[in-house]
Amino acid sequence: MRRGSTQKLERLCRYITRPAIANERLEHDGEGRVVLRLKSAWRGATTHIKMSAQEFMQHLAALVPRPRLHLIRFHGVLAPNAARRAAIVPGLHGRILACPRTNTTGTTRRRA
Repeated sequence: MRRGSTQKLERLCRYITRPAIANERLEHDGEGRVVLRLKSAWRGATTHIKMSAQEFMQHLAALVPRPRLHLIRFHGVLAPNAARRAAIVPGLHGRILACPRTNTTGTTRRRA
């Protein structure tokens, strides 16, 4: 971004600080259920989804990634154990390198 482009910076800040679901799309009905209004109608003209508060929280919790888990996973020939990976990915091509920190005494070392 160039210096002095405050409009672009403001737009970026608004984008990264917005919530995952707009508050205007969430409602409570009289029965204690959560109503989520969809941005656009699904097939069959579905415009709202009703669920219990517990179901809603379960759906939200499912969107949170697990700790120390990469969000980008490789599949197909780029997967770590793919049979054809060596033919496509440049690198070792079957060579096995010895680990310089290998402990040959059979005891495990602890980190300090």
